[in-house]
Amino acid sequence: MRKLAFAIVCLALFSCDFNTNRYNAESDRDRAIAVSDKLFNYLDFNKYERADELFSNKFLKETPADTLHVIYDISKQVLENSSYGHWMNGKQKL
Repeated sequence: MRKLAFAIVCLALFSCDFNTNRYNAESDRDRAIAVSDKLFNYLDFNKYERADELFSNKFLKETPADTLHVIYDISKQVLENSSYGHWMNGKQKL
C-alpha cells in the first residue's frame, strides 16, 4: 500500500512539471528583436552606457562595466567581419 501511495504522489509531482510548458509567444519574440535592435544600434554608435541600460541590475553587479565594454568591442568586430554585419548596418539609427 505504501508503494502504491508513493507511486501516486511521485506521478502527481512529475506530471505537474509536464503541464507547465510554455511555448515561445509572438510577443516574446517581438520584444527580443526590439531589444537586440537597440543593442546593435547602441554598439554601432559606441553608446556603451546606453547599451548597459538594457541589462538587469543583477547582471551589471556581477559584470564590471569595463569587462562588458570589452565584450561589446569584440562583438562589434565579429559582427562587422561576418555575414551578420548587415544587422549593424542599415538598421534605423537611434
